[in-house]
Amino acid sequence: MNLESGADDGAGLLTLRNNSAQDAIILDAKGDETGAFLKVGNREGIITAVVHGSAGDGSARLSLKNDSGETTILMDGDDGEDASKVLLFDNVGTETVQIDGRLPLGGGQLSVNAHNGTKTIELIGREDFNGAIASGMGSQLKLRKSSGTRTVELNSRAAEGDGGAMQLFDENGVLTSELTADMGEGKSALRLFHGETGTETLRAVGSEFGTQGAQILIKNSSGNTTIELDGEGSGGSTDGGLVRLKKNNGDATITLDSDANGEGKI
Repeated sequence: MNLESGADDGAGLLTLRNNSAQDAIILDAKGDETGAFLKVGNREGIITAVVHGSAGDGSARLSLKNDSGETTILMDGDDGEDASKVLLFDNVGTETVQIDGRLPLGGGQLSVNAHNGTKTIELIGREDFNGAIASGMGSQLKLRKSSGTRTVELNSRAAEGDGGAMQLFDENGVLTSELTADMGEGKSALRLFHGETGTETLRAVGSEFGTQGAQILIKNSSGNTTIELDGEGSGGSTDGGLVRLKKNNGDATITLDSDANGEGKI
């Protein structure tokens, strides 16, 4: 045992060694730039646990290491948002899991990384739909390729309504498909987008205006509807199917009405 009451500018230092004369416990009241610390070693003298009294933003930090001295678990009492953070690492020190107790605008987050350290899974307690965090939003799950490109996103609350939404992205991270349970007025919708421009080219809703039957809008590359299929015409439940063919600018030129005053009409 080595006990120094005035070591390192007057602070106490306690060192306990094992029967092989290896440092097994080091208690330093002054420590380093992170404040006082406690270090614990294994029987080979390799430090496997470190407790810092004031690390990061002034909170305690616990580091657990494998028998090679690589940190595999890091627990921080304050990650900058007055909340905790836990990091898990693989055997060579690459971060693979991150748990945040609080994001900047609230809610927790769990992130899982690939072997190269790239974030591939994010589970967020407070949703940032399309990058815009808003109060009242729900949870979110993001899936990414090993390159970090987002390809799947699940939201418990869509931007337009209160239902859930799923978005699919192509290999470059461009939104190409979206399935929404509630776009407002209680209507579900499927939307497809142009892979290069991001323009919506198809929209199918389960209930037009939330009161009528289904509707499918087929659009050109400019986003103008050129074909409209309505399960119920403008008269709602009193009308049958309706088809509108439109010019490139969206102006209707041909209308097929299955129930115009009880008869079919072009």
